[in-house]
Amino acid sequence: MTRSNSGRLPGLDTLRAVAIVAVMLYHLKPFLPESMTAVAQFCWMGVDLFFVLSGYLIGMQLLRPYASGERPSVREFYRRRAYRILPAYLVVLWLYLVFPAWRESPVLPSLWQFLTFTVNLFFVDFSHHAFSHVWSLCVEEHFYLVLPLEAIRVG
Repeated sequence: MTRSNSGRLPGLDTLRAVAIVAVMLYHLKPFLPESMTAVAQFCWMGVDLFFVLSGYLIGMQLLRPYASGERPSVREFYRRRAYRILPAYLVVLWLYLVFPAWRESPVLPSLWQFLTFTVNLFFVDFSHHAFSHVWSLCVEEHFYLVLPLEAIRVG
């Protein structure tokens, strides 16, 4: 894959845009014209595409040092992930806790489940819980926890 001058991979940015549109279409399905609903019903795959892209990009970050004979820094990896994810996540969680009227549902899983990224392990039917979309972030956090350890074990 060819990198741009900024170091980004334009093809991955295009796939990311496709995934965003797919997820939006899926969630907007009730408001779409009848002709679009047949397509929108399969747009849940946009989340899967995000998972694949994330795995590829995170895997590249972890495996790139091996190409130059070095070992990746797990501490640095976790620090970057925390700075990238936790500030926005904690602000949104705070909003859900402090302003219950803003929730899409009155039912909110326990705070410890949000703080440990285990909401997806205890609730299968997310349709009746507030902040239900956090399940995908929980899955991604599990990946972030396991992949660096596996990269170091294999390397």
